[in-house]
Amino acid sequence: MNRQKPPKGIEWTRIRRADGVELPGYTWNPTGGCFHGCTWKMPDGSITECYAKTIAERFTSGYPHGFEHHYWRPHSLRAPLRVKDPAGIFVGSMADLFGHWAPEEQIRQVLHVWKKRTGTPFRP
Repeated sequence: MNRQKPPKGIEWTRIRRADGVELPGYTWNPTGGCFHGCTWKMPDGSITECYAKTIAERFTSGYPHGFEHHYWRPHSLRAPLRVKDPAGIFVGSMADLFGHWAPEEQIRQVLHVWKKRTGTPFRP
């Protein structure tokens, strides 16, 4: 998992306690890669792509087969269970966990960890 540190990082993963103290959030990617190939046209006419693809292509060590490939990282499954404080956790910031290419068993394993971490089952 990657800790999101203020002021940079993904701000909506952080949790603000009632006393105003802001706790860090995390990104968790037990799966990686995506086959959507998302690009879109900006108002100025330029074409841009999904931020995750851009990042993955910069840090190729985690994506040796490129971003348009499915990666399964079972070694990271228990990571959210090691976070003891309340925390916002962005699952799949570098993937589409529910993409048609993701095996159902992998999705179930991720949701099982979600249930253990939160005490609540996932409800689509």
